Amino acid sequence: MKHEFFGNNNEDKHTKNQSTKPTQKAEVGQFFYKGKESDLIVFVKSADAVDHYLEEPRVEGLSDCVETFQIFTNHGSRGAEGVLGEASKAVVESELGKGKDQYAAIDMILREGKYTGQMSQVRRKDRMRA
Repeated sequence: MKHEFFGNNNEDKHTKNQSTKPTQKAEVGQFFYKGKESDLIVFVKSADAVDHYLEEPRVEGLSDCVETFQIFTNHGSRGAEGVLGEASKAVVESELGKGKDQYAAIDMILREGKYTGQMSQVRRKDRMRA
């Protein structure tokens, strides 16, 4: 039974906007930016997706290559491995320059960082047990 609130046009748009979950476990790739004081990490869908984005960089295209719109840093040490937590705005600005929004910062990490491979499991500090 159809709800009258959704007409045919709205129902079609609603269906198209629903996210689809992959049937297989997707591997997440890691892009690493070596900073002066802190290293920054962005998780991406694949190196190929980033290459495709860099060919035609647009804010809309970031969602096709970035797994999450968050920038991470390694807490307590340097490098691409270890306990990762979300980088503060101050850390991101210190490394990449003041006034960059999240999209510009991620774009810069993808341009100037390097792909360090796929990860089978992402461990974030806020999800770990004490």
